[in-house]
Amino acid sequence: MSSIRMDSAQKYAYRYLIYEATLRIRPIAHVGAEWWERWNLVYWLRQRKQIRGTGQVADWLHNLALFSAIDFDGFDEDAFWSGLEWLRSAFPTYGFGHYRDIFLYAIFEFNEGRWPTLEEQFAITKQSAKNE
Repeated sequence: MSSIRMDSAQKYAYRYLIYEATLRIRPIAHVGAEWWERWNLVYWLRQRKQIRGTGQVADWLHNLALFSAIDFDGFDEDAFWSGLEWLRSAFPTYGFGHYRDIFLYAIFEFNEGRWPTLEEQFAITKQSAKNE
């Protein structure tokens, strides 16, 4: 378990990840909403990737909301990010890589009071890749 005390910027960024994940999960409510989609096997086969990806996001983040509610007491950051790395390797085409970047951009937003520009995002991502 991480022994480092989490600062306010990190807490904000983790909570922002919950928001970001919710945005990714929301469209699943509209899958199969039309009458013709409900019985169309081809439609469901095409939607399989979105449904699986959405489920993987929910599975990965399901405890983050709980830890957010208890102010991250006992939260294991290393295990959390290891979970993301596992998702990235197990499902390389699902686009899970952006969550780490979103986390870093949210820390920037907390500290600077604004979302980073595209140039700043590039620099943040590049610096993060160097540190890994």
